[in-house]
Amino acid sequence: MIAAVLLLHASLLAGPGPQLAQSWDDLSTGQRFDAMRNYQQHESRPPEQQQQVEKQYQKWQQMPEGERNRVRQNFERYQSLPPQQRDEFQQRYERWKQTPRQ
Repeated sequence: MIAAVLLLHASLLAGPGPQLAQSWDDLSTGQRFDAMRNYQQHESRPPEQQQQVEKQYQKWQQMPEGERNRVRQNFERYQSLPPQQRDEFQQRYERWKQTPRQ
């Protein structure tokens, strides 16, 4: 699971398409540093949170490649927003989450 957490982080950084990291050796020095930092943060979390991350990673792995690319693109667009717009988006999302579904 350690490798899975490290490669998930690296794959999110790498972007869409075939350039996704398949092994540790495929990562740049910066990606390795970020992946190790991510792993250390993962290990410092309570076991319940670690299990939730691992469950989300399994869900990610099961997604079709096109869907994963769409998620990456949306994340990149979100990250490129100015901080105020990200805050507004987050507030709208929180309100949407609270809206009852039928």
